[in-house]
Amino acid sequence: MTEKRNPPGTPDPRLQDEVAVFARFPAELAANASYIRGELENLGCSSDRKSGIEHLCGELDGLAYDLRAEVHNLQDKLGLRPGEEPWDPDIVNPDPRATLGFFREWPGAVFQEMNDLVQALDKDGKSGGSSLPFILVTESGVNVLNAHKDVLDAIERIEALLQENASRS
Repeated sequence: MTEKRNPPGTPDPRLQDEVAVFARFPAELAANASYIRGELENLGCSSDRKSGIEHLCGELDGLAYDLRAEVHNLQDKLGLRPGEEPWDPDIVNPDPRATLGFFREWPGAVFQEMNDLVQALDKDGKSGGSSLPFILVTESGVNVLNAHKDVLDAIERIEALLQENASRS
């Protein structure tokens, strides 16, 4: 059986499928931030906790904004937009692994903040406060972490494809 290869200069279609996972991640961040904000007024929590939850939502939105641009940069670096102008013509490092690293690393601080907030909300619920804020933030946190796990899995697959394509060259 002959191995099927792409014509020279055409992107590997498997890469496009993997990059779609990256595009869904910022959307998941923003959707969960929006959902939390929409439900926040219906929950009984202190103004300090409410402020902390609103801050987390802002961080999720900010991360989503930053990562959306990186999806476009990743497409450029992987050659998935042939014939189009680069999203960011001033990119310093053309290696796609640099952009993959952003998706690995940038969420860390936001995830830590989310974890700290979930712990505080859990403590509030156990000491007589409402458990609804804990449930809301935890449920959204699980959604976000699952979406990030999908990204991490896609990173592994992209790195394997890059290695496979490099070994063919």
